[in-house]
Amino acid sequence: MSGGEGGMSPEEIEQEQQSYLRISEALKTYRESGLAVLEQRKVHFDRLDAKYKELLGDHEDMFGEWRAAVEANGRFLDSIAHAGLYLFECYWPQGQIKPLYERPTALDIDKVISTLKQFVRDWGEEGKAERQLTYDPIYASLESYFPNRADRLATKVLVPGSGLSRLAFELSLLGFNTQGNEFSHHMLISGHFLLNHVSKKSQIAIYPYVDQSINVFQRYEQFRQVLIPDLCPAEAIEELEDQGLAKGDFSMVAGDFLEVYNAPHERGSWGAVVTCFFIDTAHNIFEYIETIHKLLVPGGIWVNVGPLLYHFSDSPNEVSVDLSYDELRVIIQKFGFTIQEERRIQSGYTVNACSMKWTVYNCIYFTAIKTGEPNWGSMPHSPQGPQSPK
Repeated sequence: MSGGEGGMSPEEIEQEQQSYLRISEALKTYRESGLAVLEQRKVHFDRLDAKYKELLGDHEDMFGEWRAAVEANGRFLDSIAHAGLYLFECYWPQGQIKPLYERPTALDIDKVISTLKQFVRDWGEEGKAERQLTYDPIYASLESYFPNRADRLATKVLVPGSGLSRLAFELSLLGFNTQGNEFSHHMLISGHFLLNHVSKKSQIAIYPYVDQSINVFQRYEQFRQVLIPDLCPAEAIEELEDQGLAKGDFSMVAGDFLEVYNAPHERGSWGAVVTCFFIDTAHNIFEYIETIHKLLVPGGIWVNVGPLLYHFSDSPNEVSVDLSYDELRVIIQKFGFTIQEERRIQSGYTVNACSMKWTVYNCIYFTAIKTGEPNWGSMPHSPQGPQSPK
């Protein structure tokens, strides 16, 4: 994984370091937080009237399973944090780091819990259905656009918002020189662990739904085990080599998409940009489209799948330019793209398959080819907003 201090001020460097260390601490704090929730639930049961307890029966075994699942998750997350600190020390040598003075927030802990579910989506057999719906069309479009594997080895593919990196990694297995980009330290630290510190398929058992005590059909489903990874990166590379096939380069870059990829040397250097559940993370989606256009070579392809949730739409102190899809597709074309493939795909995102509650997005999938330059004269006014979430 790479990143860079670039033109960052000392204050910004310190802030970045503190954020990294705080998330690492949040990973290690999971066990304490998870057991506190367990004890609270246990108190609620213990306070029931005796007649209700008699109807319910002995729940000590259930709480024992709950505790065991939290403990197992805690050990896994501790391993991630330990590996992440080694990575951190390689990035910022000793003597340049201030000790952590910020405690993890409740939101930091919540994101640790959601990261466990993200492991299922990206690296678990149970997440295969979501990956087939959203990742497989991307693979198919890129394989069709670049049918010659030798051409793929000379093609750079960028995957901003790459999360735990399954999509970007599999593109490299298809022969593309792939780079993932991620802003979240939760994702960066966790993805680094799986890509670099796992040696075999199904090596790790996690319990991603232990925190979900509502919308449960059968209690054992709350504590069910999920084995990861269903594809071991090291084994996949070895298998590819045994077949005599070349793997594309694979790398990860940390940082905000707009800040990292608006550098002059990035312009016109990418054969493809893949955005999966990403473009709605923008404050100002015009800036995302403009940056993607700048990055692509003439004839380069942009592949997108996802909803338009607009992550900052409900934040009163944040800029959020919420375009409808019909507005967005017009803007995409005015930026110099020709939309080719276009359809809707219904898919969940980290859905608990055993839960009573499912959220399904009616996603837009499209491919767009860079065929021209922006038509600024016909472009509607683009509101000015911050270029990156702070």
